[in-house]
Amino acid sequence: MNFVKGILSFVFAVLVILLGLVVWGNYSLYRSEAVAAESTPTPFVPPTQAVVEEEEEEEEPEPEEPVEIPQNTVEITLAYAGDLVCHSGLNAEAFDGETYDYTTLMDGCVSYISNADFSVCCLETTFPDTTDYTGYPMFKSPAGLATSLSTVGFDLITTASNHCMDAYKGGLDATLDVLEENGIDHVGTYRTREERDENNGIVVKEINGISIAFLAYTYGTNGMPVEGFDYAVNLFFKDYLTDLSVIDYDMLDADMAAARALNTDLIVVFMHWGIEYRNGIIREFNSVTGAFVD
Repeated sequence: MNFVKGILSFVFAVLVILLGLVVWGNYSLYRSEAVAAESTPTPFVPPTQAVVEEEEEEEEPEPEEPVEIPQNTVEITLAYAGDLVCHSGLNAEAFDGETYDYTTLMDGCVSYISNADFSVCCLETTFPDTTDYTGYPMFKSPAGLATSLSTVGFDLITTASNHCMDAYKGGLDATLDVLEENGIDHVGTYRTREERDENNGIVVKEINGISIAFLAYTYGTNGMPVEGFDYAVNLFFKDYLTDLSVIDYDMLDADMAAARALNTDLIVVFMHWGIEYRNGIIREFNSVTGAFVD
C-alpha cells in the first residue's frame, strides 16, 4: 500500500513539473514578442483618403482689355418679311366695296416693317392690267396690294419667285410698273434685256451711309417657260422646267463678280428656293450657296 502511494506521489510531482515548464515556456514566448514589439518603431501612416485635401484657390482671371469702339460708327436694321402670297380670301377681306386696302391685314407686323431702316419682302403674286383677280394656282392681285405694301413701309420687293410668270410676260412687266408707281424698288425680274444688263440686274441702295448690293433669284416658274425672254427672270437652274439639277454657275459667277466690282459695303442675295412645308437643308439647293462665297 505504501509502495502504491509512493508511485502516485512521484507521478504527480512529474506532472506538476511538466505543467510548470509549459507555463514558463508560453510566458517566455509572450515576453519576447512583447519586448520585440516595444523595440520596433511604429511605421508612419500617411493621412487616409478620408482626409479632404484643401482645394486650390482659383486664380482670378485677368481683366479683359476694353474693346475699342470705332469712331463714327453707324447701324442699320434690315427687315425681311418672307413670301407674300395673296389668296382670294385675302382679296375679299381687303375689299371695302370700292378699293382694296390690305394694311389692316398686316397690323401684326407693321411695327417691324416701319421701324426698320430698310424692309424687304418677296412677292408671290402679279399685278396685271385686269380686274379678274385670282388666287392659287395663278395669282393675280389688285394694285391696291402694292399701295398697301408701300404704306406699311416696304422699300424693296424681290420679284423672282415661282409665281412671277402667273400672268405671263405682260403680267410680269405690269407688276414692275405698279411697284414703281407706288415708290417701291424691285429686284429679280426685268422688262427688257437692257434692264437686266444694267449692273447685271443688281439694285444698289445706300442706307444710313452703308451701301448694299441686292440680288434675287428663283428656282423656277411653276412650269411657265421664259423662252425668248430668258433675261426676264433670274433663274438659277438651267433646267427649271424639268429636273432642277443643272445650276447656272456662269450666270451666278458673272452676277457676283459684278456685285463685288460695285465695291459696296455689303452684298445681300435673296434666294427663292426650297420645298413647301419641308424643313431642313436640301442638297441640290444648298450646293448653290458656293457661288456666293468669295
